[in-house]
Amino acid sequence: MIRSPAIRSQHDQLVSFIEKCANDHSLDVFMLGHLGRYSCVSAAGFVENSLGEVFVDFIKQGSRKQVANFAIDTLRKIQNPKSYRIVEVAGRFHESLGSELAIFLDADNKKRRDSIDSIMNNRHLIAHGKTSSITLSRVKAHLADVHDVIVFIEKAIYR
Repeated sequence: MIRSPAIRSQHDQLVSFIEKCANDHSLDVFMLGHLGRYSCVSAAGFVENSLGEVFVDFIKQGSRKQVANFAIDTLRKIQNPKSYRIVEVAGRFHESLGSELAIFLDADNKKRRDSIDSIMNNRHLIAHGKTSSITLSRVKAHLADVHDVIVFIEKAIYR
């Protein structure tokens, strides 16, 4: 379970939205396609918000105010974080965290890594008016993987 109430709430709201849309049999294929793309963009925002929240909370607990302010400002500028960037940021906190996270992302046939990268790649396509075939069910599956990654990072930095 995600430790941060803010992150957990955003995750739960997004999953609830996806489930409601998927179970609404009055929606046609066209609307479901648009809702899938909308949920993908929201999922990308969730990834960004989650990383910021987890690392910012950690920084605030262990750093002087001046150092924390600098680090927080830097973290807030991370946009469209693909998996390699998340590993890079985690490794800057602690080298072993980056290594452990890379191994975790690549476990299970790189499923978690692919989920994060798919969300970010599709968000980019959608934001620039390109074709994306992302679906509600794919976004929901990707979110489950992202959830696991966030839990992994939280546990690692608070051990």
